[in-house]
Amino acid sequence: MKKLLFSAAIALFAFTTESCTKETAEPTDSGLVGEWEWEQTSGGLAGGKSTPASTGVRTTLVFKQDNTFERYQTQQGQTSLVETTTYSLGTLRSIHSGQSEPAVTINYHSSGATTVQPKTLIYQVDEDGKHLHLSDNYYDGFGSSYQRK
Repeated sequence: MKKLLFSAAIALFAFTTESCTKETAEPTDSGLVGEWEWEQTSGGLAGGKSTPASTGVRTTLVFKQDNTFERYQTQQGQTSLVETTTYSLGTLRSIHSGQSEPAVTINYHSSGATTVQPKTLIYQVDEDGKHLHLSDNYYDGFGSSYQRK
């Protein structure tokens, strides 16, 4: 009887720890590769919204097939490369849907440092392939929309 209870406890422990782990798979880019121009960001504690018109900054994200990520910003007519790094794809259980969703992890660098700060975002490319949505996977996070260039 003790062996049966011990085996059941081990199985329950394995099941509960497995259900709390980050999911990964062999995802495809699902249309993520390409150039994306920022349209808007909303969310946060205050529920604010920002756009290129409200900030005076246009941002373009570039996801390349070789897992290179680039971020450009245009301000007062001057475009500059702000970030060049790598990204990887996987899946993550969404706090919004409770389902496994495609996720992208971008390996951002700290300003002026060599430290990498990975940021994982849930992503969705609309069926028409023209719009990208990136969302933080935590409460009071931000969501951003981009249009394919």
